[in-house]
Amino acid sequence: MAHADVTLATGFWREGTRVRRARLHAPAPEQERLLFEEGEALLPAERVTLLLGHCAEIGGEAGADAARSLSAGDRVALLLELRRLIAGDALPCVLDCPWPDCRERLELDLHVRDLLPSADAHGPTYELEFRGERLVFRLPTGADEERAARIAVEHGPDAAVDQLLRACLPDPPPDPAPGADASSDPRPELAEALGAAIADADPHAEILLALRCPVCDRDGEVALDAASYFWRELEVRLARLDHDVHVLATRYGWSEAEILALSERRRARYLGLVELEPV
Repeated sequence: MAHADVTLATGFWREGTRVRRARLHAPAPEQERLLFEEGEALLPAERVTLLLGHCAEIGGEAGADAARSLSAGDRVALLLELRRLIAGDALPCVLDCPWPDCRERLELDLHVRDLLPSADAHGPTYELEFRGERLVFRLPTGADEERAARIAVEHGPDAAVDQLLRACLPDPPPDPAPGADASSDPRPELAEALGAAIADADPHAEILLALRCPVCDRDGEVALDAASYFWRELEVRLARLDHDVHVLATRYGWSEAEILALSERRRARYLGLVELEPV
C-alpha cells in the first residue's frame, strides 16, 4: 500500500509539544468505495474527517478524533497530499471566470506541490487587536468546522459564525445588555475581524487562485474547494472502476474481488485487450 510522510504546516499541541508529523496511506479500491458510500450523507467538513480519519496517522494516532484536532489549513493540506498519493501531482481544474458578466469556463493546470503551505513557527494561540484591546484566539479545528456546519444547516449561517467566534475566542467581549442598542453589539464587527485574522494565520484553510481571464482580460480570484474537488474526483474514479469491473467480469467471468485485486495497470492492460477484440 502506498504511503507518504508529511510535515504539517501548523500542527497541534500535545502536553506542551508541537505535533507536526503525519503519515498518509492510500486506500485500496474497495476501501475507497466504502468511504464514498459512508460519506454520501455527510456534510463536506464531515467527509474530510472521514477520509483523513481512515487514511492518516497524525502524531502516531489515527481515527476521526485525530483528524478533528487539526486546523482547517492542515486538513486541506493533508487532503491535497492524499490526492497526490492516489492520483499524482497534476491537478487539472475547470473553473468559471469570477466576473459575473463573463463566467467563461477556464481550464487550469495546477500542481499540488504549488498549493501546499510552508511551515508555521507560531505558538498555539494568536492575537487580534479589536477596539483597542488585544484578544487571544486560536485557529478553528476540524471539530469546530463540523459543529459549525451542522449549526448552519439547523439554525442558519449567523448562528454558525457565532459558534465559531465563541469556540476560537476563549475570552470574548461580553454580550450587550438586554435592551441595549443593536449598534452597540460588537459581535458582527468582531466576527469580521476574527475571520480576517484567521485567514491571515491559516491561509490554506481557503485556497484562492489568482488568475487572468483570457476572454474578458481581467484579473480575479477563484476559490479552490479541495474537499469538493477530491470528492467529485473520487466519484468519477469509482464510476470508472464500476465500468472496468463490469467489462472484465463479463468478458472473463472473474469476480469483483479478483478484479479489484489487480493493479490499476494490469486492469488497464486487460481492458485494452478487450477493446481490441472485433465487435
